[in-house]
Amino acid sequence: MQNQGSYTFTIGYHDHELTGSKVELKKPMVVLKKTKFMGVDRSDDASSSSAELDVVGVIRHKIFFKSRPKDLISVKEKANTADAAARKQSV
Repeated sequence: MQNQGSYTFTIGYHDHELTGSKVELKKPMVVLKKTKFMGVDRSDDASSSSAELDVVGVIRHKIFFKSRPKDLISVKEKANTADAAARKQSV
């Protein structure tokens, strides 16, 4: 995080970078965990399954990325590109 409202997300080691800001959601979202139970139904003598949902968390904010990813080029790659360009001009 650079400052209070700006976030940077790097994809890969030297590939792309996204910059975004923190935004509050209009409606919070709930993160659920589903647990299945296998049981025997005594009335029909057949097996039945049931599920239980547990609340794991509540999401109230998201990071909003307004622009497309920027390409990142390391210093070593810039030097290699400059050397290749110099070789092409001398040929």
